[in-house]
Amino acid sequence: HDRACAFVDLDLQCGDASFYLSSGTNINTLSDLTRQIDRLDAQLLTSCLHAVTPQLNLLAAPNDLESPVAISAQDIDKVLSLVRSLNDHVVVDLPRGLSALSLKVLDMADVVYVVMQNNTPDVRDAQRLIGMMRSLGYSDNKLRLLVNRHAPDGWVSLGELEKTVGLKVSKTIPHNAQW
Repeated sequence: HDRACAFVDLDLQCGDASFYLSSGTNINTLSDLTRQIDRLDAQLLTSCLHAVTPQLNLLAAPNDLESPVAISAQDIDKVLSLVRSLNDHVVVDLPRGLSALSLKVLDMADVVYVVMQNNTPDVRDAQRLIGMMRSLGYSDNKLRLLVNRHAPDGWVSLGELEKTVGLKVSKTIPHNAQW
């Protein structure tokens, strides 16, 4: 818990981490950083990060829908490489769909958590996503299932979920978790 952590919101169209983790009015975002990618260094990165806690910084998704178009997988590679060099842990929130940008992030990841709920649509989606990741060469050692809003009496039991998806559940977060 005394380790430097960064949260990078790469849901470029619908990123809302800044609303959950801060005031939502971030002056600098990922798009501001990538517009200056040629001069990317620790100082520029730090100027775009927003302190959530003393040990957690946020790199927010763009505030508009136009900026993400200019962000490339190469830009993300440079940004995440620098973020990783300056932090003990980096968490990246990706959008639901796969793209060249999200595949670059998945390639760079040490661990990939597929976050889902124990309901039929999520199980079906997770089954397809895990299958696609396996076909892309990601090993099961890299993949983890995290069941959010887990309800023991939910539509799908954890055993059925694991059998259907073909991967053990790594972690559950209770439906009515008390933070």
